[in-house]
Amino acid sequence: MSYIIGILTIPYDLSNSYISYEHIQLLNYYKLKIYAIPYDTNDYKYYFDRIHGLYIPSGIISKGKIESNNSSNKLINTCKEFIKLAIQSYNNNIPFPIWGTCLGMENMIQAIDKNINLTRLYSYPNYMLPFNPTKEGMLHSNIIKNMNEDILHSWMMKPIQIHNHGKGITPSLFNKSKNLTNLFNIVTINEDKNGRTFVSLIEGKKYPFYGVQWHPELSKKTYNILISFVNDIKNSKKKILLDKKVIKPTIDNKICPNYSDGLYTKCLFYSKSPI
Repeated sequence: MSYIIGILTIPYDLSNSYISYEHIQLLNYYKLKIYAIPYDTNDYKYYFDRIHGLYIPSGIISKGKIESNNSSNKLINTCKEFIKLAIQSYNNNIPFPIWGTCLGMENMIQAIDKNINLTRLYSYPNYMLPFNPTKEGMLHSNIIKNMNEDILHSWMMKPIQIHNHGKGITPSLFNKSKNLTNLFNIVTINEDKNGRTFVSLIEGKKYPFYGVQWHPELSKKTYNILISFVNDIKNSKKKILLDKKVIKPTIDNKICPNYSDGLYTKCLFYSKSPI
């Protein structure tokens, strides 16, 4: 069976959005078929009916090409609509997994609680940190339960996580939000270069939702952090519709490294949605 994963594009300019290729490589590693979804779509149900789960990638929004706040709000709203559809689907006994990486986790948080203002952090460039589970993470996380014990111990003992983010959410701010605490456990926490603690991994208490505030796509050594998410997708009983209106990308390996401050080697650029 072919499992189809939707992946939201990231705003670039008025006509284009993009996905960094490293995210595609990660999902291809697990033999998932990629289905790009425009960040500014209004056809949420159309896309939802054609995928087994959703991946919200990292990226830099706009960087001066377009008005970034407006683009960010559209992306957050799209995340919100997919989360609502996923909850409805789960309540109808059809789980729909959602994963967010870095910017993707931030979008999930702000989609769930619109009153959250993310905290400024100094966790870049390529700031390496160890895997640091919380007590509730060790007790309740499927990610941790599905990890090899030797790998878990190794990750906890040495810097393995690649961080490149200037924002995040502190545990205290997270715990003040009933919307967030009702949905998620805090699985891991870390400290930025200034000693400020932030949430680095969250996992749904009931729903198969995951968010990570670092970059597992940048190293094959950390690909297995997605095993629970991938298992959720491959255990899916969701029947999907076929689609002939797939947006085709153009590949760029010149603009992307500069645009992403060297974080990514190449990007797939998408023009506006055909629907």
